[in-house]
Amino acid sequence: MAKVTFAAASVSATSSVGGGGCVVYLVWRCMMAKAYRSAIGIPGGSEVEKCFYPFKVDTYGCGCPHNCLYCYSRSTLEWRKLWNPDDPAVASVADIESTFLAALDGSRRGRIADLVRARMPVRLGSKTDCFSKTERVHRVSFRLLQLLREHRYPYLILTKGDLLADPEYLDVLDPSLAYVQFSVTTPYDDVAATWEPGAPVTSLRLRAIETLRSRGIHVAARICPLIPIYPDGHYSQTPSLCDPLNVFDWHLVDQLADAGCETIIAGFLRLNYYNNNRRRIVAALGFDPDYLFSEEIRRRNDALYFSIEEKRYYYETLRDLTHQHKMAFSVCYDGDEAYEVFRYLWDNPNDCCNAPFSPPRDLFGL
Repeated sequence: MAKVTFAAASVSATSSVGGGGCVVYLVWRCMMAKAYRSAIGIPGGSEVEKCFYPFKVDTYGCGCPHNCLYCYSRSTLEWRKLWNPDDPAVASVADIESTFLAALDGSRRGRIADLVRARMPVRLGSKTDCFSKTERVHRVSFRLLQLLREHRYPYLILTKGDLLADPEYLDVLDPSLAYVQFSVTTPYDDVAATWEPGAPVTSLRLRAIETLRSRGIHVAARICPLIPIYPDGHYSQTPSLCDPLNVFDWHLVDQLADAGCETIIAGFLRLNYYNNNRRRIVAALGFDPDYLFSEEIRRRNDALYFSIEEKRYYYETLRDLTHQHKMAFSVCYDGDEAYEVFRYLWDNPNDCCNAPFSPPRDLFGL
């Protein structure tokens, strides 16, 4: 057994090979820990400018057991040989706790300390899921929830898992502090098992939503990515002759409403020629998703995304269906070119997440 620690990442590794093979493995694990850096952070670029909750904690890194075909985090790390869904890097809960406590007692300075003292809601789950099956082994996220409850600190959870519905996690979740967003992309269990092979299927996530709502926990569903039914232009220009791609379906809204969901947040699928997510779909499903995108977009040989008007149809239809069920609706960050375009669809104009708490955006100068 070898243990590698880098910043807030603490990684255990075992290897059945000896000699040079073990050395190579440990070097690789060191690289993973180094790429993971700290469990606590603030991303750069558009995310900190656009996201209302950029202050994040990732209790696991460099791998996620869900292994979703479309995942951008997976794509970013796979080409660097730093993605290991079966053995992710594990954060040190002691390091996380010391960071929070030092900020709260005033002994730590810096931007993160300022955010903690201002009680900026922290997002659990940025690059990986903090409540995947890895958590059942290491329980770092459980101990973090205990810490946040003890210090009355607000938090937002992003997850595809159903672990939060387990009794011990229900007991530590605090309705006055927690806001849980479940990612649900399809109404079909078999489709979920294909596109999100390591995650609990849709019916289990819906059951988890129902369980959390029964305990008074605020819950939203993220249809992110929203995987289109037909090629671009089908609804906004000329109907396509293609058969529907049966991943997303409108009756997912009915399922989420029946589970007690309060808010639906949507964000469209984006693929990339230079990104493994497109190639993974081709390899796993046996079809090329290029046909979904317009010829003009394909000619650019870069990012693959839908037109504004086609996305508008999906978003407005989802909003109308959501409102029929008395739920709130919003659109997640949809690329710089569309961020302001769809702001009119946010039911809460001050927060696209529609959280039960308000983030102090002035801390970011925004």
